[in-house]
Amino acid sequence: MWGFLAIGISLGGFLPVFGFEPEAMNCTVNDLDYVKFLYKSNIDGINEALQLYKQSHPNYNMQSLVGYMYNPFLNKASDSAKCLEDLGVDPLSVAQLSSDAQQVFNYDHERLSKMAPLFVQYVPIPEFQLSIPILLVGLGFLIFYPLKFRTR
Repeated sequence: MWGFLAIGISLGGFLPVFGFEPEAMNCTVNDLDYVKFLYKSNIDGINEALQLYKQSHPNYNMQSLVGYMYNPFLNKASDSAKCLEDLGVDPLSVAQLSSDAQQVFNYDHERLSKMAPLFVQYVPIPEFQLSIPILLVGLGFLIFYPLKFRTR
């Protein structure tokens, strides 16, 4: 038993090497820069993981990509996003999910809500990133198309 305890303690020092470093975060104005750094790091990590998956699986389908991206570790970003909101900072002003990540997270919103409820609650996932440009093009078409026929 003592041997397992000694091994556990010795391996504990190597956890950051294996990517298991705890994120100690105080949600105070004094730590705002650190909270921004954590949030940006988490969002960048999500965006990079998606790109790496797409590169290593050239024949992926949306179902497999969603299965890969929907994991409980998404809640890491939610802690820093909530803190940013509590401190009056819009998380979108710090970092944004890529358009590919937005598409993945909007694919099966119900499943995402079950797997990572805090992520859904605190991390902004715009649903219609292209809606404003599409609306502007549509309005432009409605305005200029009738003018084309009036000039003849």
